[in-house]
Amino acid sequence: MGHVNFSHCRDGLLIGWSPKNIGVDIERSDRFFEAKKILNKFFTSNEKKFILNLKEDNINSEVLKLWVRKEAAIKWQKGSIFNDLSKWTYKLDTNTIENKSAGYSLNSCFMKFEDWYISIACNINSGNKKPIICKY
Repeated sequence: MGHVNFSHCRDGLLIGWSPKNIGVDIERSDRFFEAKKILNKFFTSNEKKFILNLKEDNINSEVLKLWVRKEAAIKWQKGSIFNDLSKWTYKLDTNTIENKSAGYSLNSCFMKFEDWYISIACNINSGNKKPIICKY
């Protein structure tokens, strides 16, 4: 019957289904948090370098985008956000996220949908196909 994974935020619920293992995450795109603390504690040196070269106004949204990708991958792994967040690396300008210590390389689909950032992690190569989003 496939695999189901879900995520929620204050005004959204994301339910993901796939014939193979899947991880999903949703966050409001305007969510406020201490981006630089998250960046310094959980992100790789390449990710930090990329983000810190951006304008100050973009740092929060770029950290959040990477967080959403990483959290979806952790849910695919059935891991722990605090134990595994720093182990996942998004290969910038690709659709790949990796956990080299565990030997995982996943397809990472990201999109902005209305007021939310959504990410889906799976080990299925979907090519250029976008996921189907239904809103009620």
